[in-house]
Amino acid sequence: MSEGQRPWLPVSLSLDGVSCLVVGGGKVAARKAGSLYRCGAVLTVVAPATVEQLDSLVRYSMELGVSGEDNAGRGNAIQDGTGKDSIARNGPVSGPGPAAATMPQPVQDDATRDGPASDPGVAQASAPVPWSHDPPRKTSEPVFHQAIKLERREYQAGEAARYKLVVAATGNSDIDRLVAQDAAQAGALVNVADDARPSNMLFPAVCRDGPVSVSVSTEGASPALASWLRNELQRILPDGLSILAGLLEEARCALHAANLSTEGIDWHDLIDGRKSGSPGLLALLNAPSSGVAAPDAYANSLERSRTEEARSYISNYIAGHGTKLAFEHNQE
Repeated sequence: MSEGQRPWLPVSLSLDGVSCLVVGGGKVAARKAGSLYRCGAVLTVVAPATVEQLDSLVRYSMELGVSGEDNAGRGNAIQDGTGKDSIARNGPVSGPGPAAATMPQPVQDDATRDGPASDPGVAQASAPVPWSHDPPRKTSEPVFHQAIKLERREYQAGEAARYKLVVAATGNSDIDRLVAQDAAQAGALVNVADDARPSNMLFPAVCRDGPVSVSVSTEGASPALASWLRNELQRILPDGLSILAGLLEEARCALHAANLSTEGIDWHDLIDGRKSGSPGLLALLNAPSSGVAAPDAYANSLERSRTEEARSYISNYIAGHGTKLAFEHNQE
């Protein structure tokens, strides 16, 4: 950031159902499209030619979109320059079925992390806990319903004005400038790849574990530095953040439901135990396992057991700080 320049405001956007446009068909466009689609955007891509990474993303979106209940009759994801479908409406898509589909990793800007493994031998807690026996929310692979619309043609002047968020990533400065101008005049958010000057939004490098995201931005100065820092953070961040966030969300909701304040709880100490000298919730979630690979069903059982221990730990911690929760313990 140059002297006298105001800093950018880091924000998180909810793009579920928001109309977005990506202009360009190269690797950069594919990464941007992957990030937008992953967050639930209703996405259109305009490019005369596309790389395989982008084609894979479109096929993936069709596999899920065609099968989704909310996407009935919207299978026409790819159009040629004449506007005619090059893949039949709701027609078959090559590759594995929707149940086996996985997000094409090369087209994501985000780095994702798996949740923690579970551990046997967790003691049963005697204190009542205010939650069900189901594991807290853990988002490792989101569910989509809207197929990406790919139009193989050149950008048409003015069309960016029809969208709420626009990415210009053609590699042609004249076209990118025109796209940015059209979007800005319509009041849309716009990002020009490799050039922050005509942009009013930037894509940070993100490390994501379910609802937890840690992002790094250099305000366009060096995307390489941002991604390097993201990778370093991903390497040192502890496992279990997705489960941890879900448990803490449950605890806050339980307090609110009981008309109790969350202000009197030392949440930092609950997480790491540094002030009280206790193990901390995060250490409990990441307790060493036996090191023996378990079948999926057994692993799920272990995760449930560890989750119940964590819930009891939270209840006991909150009770020890003068706030008693009297919720009925749900039985399986």
